Amino acid sequence: NLTGVNVMFNPMSKRIPSFEIQVSEDGKTFKSIYKGKGNGEVEMFTWEEFKFDKSYKAKFVRYVGLGSNLSAWNGVNEIRFIKE
Repeated sequence: NLTGVNVMFNPMSKRIPSFEIQVSEDGKTFKSIYKGKGNGEVEMFTWEEFKFDKSYKAKFVRYVGLGSNLSAWNGVNEIRFIKE
């Protein structure tokens, strides 16, 4: 059961990334459970935490980059999924 996500975006880019988190039980049909934006002002590699409104059961999890305020690029270094 997922309760949130930690994302480490590229620092010092002034890029405000938009993203979506999707989950699936079968790996074929995905459901969007969260849409968010990162902080483009981060000066060092820092984990940004995004908590979901509730817990979601999932076997497969997908991060979908939706571009940024500057371009179609997201600049993700690492992702951690938070579970119960």
